Amino acid sequence: MKAVDIVKAVMKEKDMTNGKLGNALERNADIVNKRLKQSDLSAGVLAEMLNAMGYKVVVMPVDEKTPSTARVVDAGKIGRAGEQGE
Repeated sequence: MKAVDIVKAVMKEKDMTNGKLGNALERNADIVNKRLKQSDLSAGVLAEMLNAMGYKVVVMPVDEKTPSTARVVDAGKIGRAGEQGE
């Protein structure tokens, strides 16, 4: 799954609207809307948006155990740790 889909999943989980995320980013909700319509996001934009919702981007070796609260991106799929990609 793409970075933009991770942001959308976290927004849903946190009951975060485009407007609320825009306020947290100190940006206009239209900017958030445009970003969410992109085919993908850069690592920097992903980190910025997730940080505003209390999340962070972490790169770790694939053979290490993934925390149960983490989201895992693997070959176009996303899931909670233990479901996919662990």
